[in-house]
Amino acid sequence: MSAKWSKRIPWIAGIAYWILMIVNHRFDLWDFKVYYSAADAFIHGKPIYGQAFGLGSGFYKYSPFAVLPFIPLAILPYFIAQSLYYFFLLGLMIKAIYSWNDQMRKPNAKLAVGTSFLLTLLFFGDHLERELFLGNVNFLLLTLLFWAWKNYKAEKWKWSGFLLAVVILFKPHFVVLIPLLVFLKQWQWLKYALYFCGLLLVISLLIAAPWAGWGLLGEWLHTMQSHNMALYQSPNTLYGILNGLLQFLGYPSLKQSMILIVLVLFGGIFVGYLYKKFIPGHWPLTYAYLWVIAAVPSITHTDTEHFLFSLPIFIFWLTSYRQGEKWGWDLILIIIAFIPFTLNSPDLVGKKWSKVFDEQGGIGWANLLLMLAYLRRLHVTYRAT
Repeated sequence: MSAKWSKRIPWIAGIAYWILMIVNHRFDLWDFKVYYSAADAFIHGKPIYGQAFGLGSGFYKYSPFAVLPFIPLAILPYFIAQSLYYFFLLGLMIKAIYSWNDQMRKPNAKLAVGTSFLLTLLFFGDHLERELFLGNVNFLLLTLLFWAWKNYKAEKWKWSGFLLAVVILFKPHFVVLIPLLVFLKQWQWLKYALYFCGLLLVISLLIAAPWAGWGLLGEWLHTMQSHNMALYQSPNTLYGILNGLLQFLGYPSLKQSMILIVLVLFGGIFVGYLYKKFIPGHWPLTYAYLWVIAAVPSITHTDTEHFLFSLPIFIFWLTSYRQGEKWGWDLILIIIAFIPFTLNSPDLVGKKWSKVFDEQGGIGWANLLLMLAYLRRLHVTYRAT
């Protein structure tokens, strides 16, 4: 399929989906409404934390800085603002996913760019659709993480640090990248990331000073802590998977602290193994960086669309196969992962099976298989070179 038509298909589907949501009175973008309403409250000097915007669960949980980019949209009527954001997100998805397939593929890749692009959309279709339906920021943050990596490769340390800081201030879960930068001695990137985290947070607090002052920082920390306390209650995290496995085997559940200790121990052993397997000169920051990003939904409070962060490692796996190379056993892992990962939509399998996939940690297991397939391809690629 030509590159032109492979890009047109998702545009046509995205426009049709927008029209259908409007016709069926489902064009709500509940997550975007939280950002929009919090920005509107910020403009008018009203509280942004502890308020349910839209749905009962629609609380603003991000840093004071994260509200600033939505202020221009909050000035507009809601339908215009949400439509602009919807098409911005749709265009970003199409542009970014296509370019990532093009940039990561080997010169003699087994699949054409257009083919791997459409396969990526298929594999992550449910998560991309949910991201558009809710109007969330996950894909936007994933794009910023990718741009941060590109600026790192170009040795543009300030830009790489700035972009990573923006992501962390939106979702502090990505502080897990900080130990990676320390481990691989990326001091310039680390320095500017920490600098811009502090600078952007202070700027946002100074803007809010006339009506909220520094108390806004405490409100954010309290809200964030409340949102992330019950990690084990999310069945697709490692905590939920481990507890579910223990219950299935007839053992009592472990406390969250005990699970964390077990995961840290096994995680340390696993990282040590990888470090020996891929000696420092053969494990560029690129591949470790993408792998840690994919791990974030498995170690933090998780909703299904958060597994979009595994999209780059899937693209690497898909585009790393060369012409004439036989598919390896990692293809079996991908096929198994496809079932809960892609067929999780209630529109495809019904609410009953979609609920089973979610409550039994099916998406979490699928993400672990995807991460394993990525490591296997990484090993094969290095062995070949």
